[in-house]
Amino acid sequence: MLRTLARRRFLTHISTGAVVTPWWLSGGISATNCIAAYQPKGAASYAASKINLANPGTYDATDGTAYPTWAALTGWSFNGLTQYLLTGITPANGWSAIVRVANVANGGAAFGEGGIGNSWFGIRPARNGTTIQYMQGAVANNASGQLVSGTVAIANQIGYKNGASDITGIGAWTGSAPRTIAVGTAQTTDFTTYIYQGDVLALAIYNTALSGTVIGLLHTAIMAL
Repeated sequence: MLRTLARRRFLTHISTGAVVTPWWLSGGISATNCIAAYQPKGAASYAASKINLANPGTYDATDGTAYPTWAALTGWSFNGLTQYLLTGITPANGWSAIVRVANVANGGAAFGEGGIGNSWFGIRPARNGTTIQYMQGAVANNASGQLVSGTVAIANQIGYKNGASDITGIGAWTGSAPRTIAVGTAQTTDFTTYIYQGDVLALAIYNTALSGTVIGLLHTAIMAL
């Protein structure tokens, strides 16, 4: 019942019986390409915030050793010390993701995994107070200008800040044994190296390389939540 109610909350029906496209499929994305969509902002409860709206019951988020606080207005708030969530999702080379963040206060990863070899996947919105780190391939793909609030995305070896291209030529994977994606950190040999302080309001993960046009449309849809 909880999953059904949560899904209905984010699919708006109009009088003709048609269903408005959910934000995670903006720009014509196929439902088969969205592995997970989480929307803690506006969720009915903390439990509902962890449901994978793209496919409830598969890759629902689960609590880490410690877990974030939640509020409908701010989504998941991570303390930068111990809190994170698990998705169980193992990414592959060429995947895409977009996340909306706010109140970023340290250099941690809003989401990610630190693969074995150069098979990283994730984003640090304020790596050192002056750069964004897009983690794909080797870890050090840095673009000037941190992001405290807004969206960051990675797709097709390009990093995007607020829907616009921010860095190109990000390396493809050379590793072959990635770990699973965490939220509020990047899973490496532990969960604390890239622990994040700030809010996560929405996150979507895709098994394909999205275009810049689609990333721009996703940014607009996510910022409208």
